[in-house]
Amino acid sequence: MKISNESKVGILAAVGIALLFIGFNYLKGINVFNKGTDYYVQYSNSAGLAVGDPVIIDGLTVGRVKSVELQKDQSGADVTINFEQSVNIPDDSYALIRGNSLLAEKYIQVFLGKSTTMIKAGGELPGQIETDLASTISQEF
Repeated sequence: MKISNESKVGILAAVGIALLFIGFNYLKGINVFNKGTDYYVQYSNSAGLAVGDPVIIDGLTVGRVKSVELQKDQSGADVTINFEQSVNIPDDSYALIRGNSLLAEKYIQVFLGKSTTMIKAGGELPGQIETDLASTISQEF
């Protein structure tokens, strides 16, 4: 069976697009093949958080920010975080948006509580925003 040149070009283009999609998501820190576990956090604002920013527990990166969306009533931001690893999160835990430096690099740090009851997969974590040096200076002026 002979494959036409048009079919070869079509197959090559499809493979190229698939590799481009996987590579782009890989560079953003999103694993296309691992679905992980989603949790939801509500914040009064997104504080510059972006899709792909890391989620850290005890100094270890355990996931990434999956989505950042404006709430329907426009009163804040709904953030979906995805844990690539299996993590038990007590129900008195909270997710804090923090900044690495003045370069506006953001991440979410999850502080685990002491409760014995755990948040179920797909559950909601309370969210807080850490005030950083840049926002403190801008409020002063």
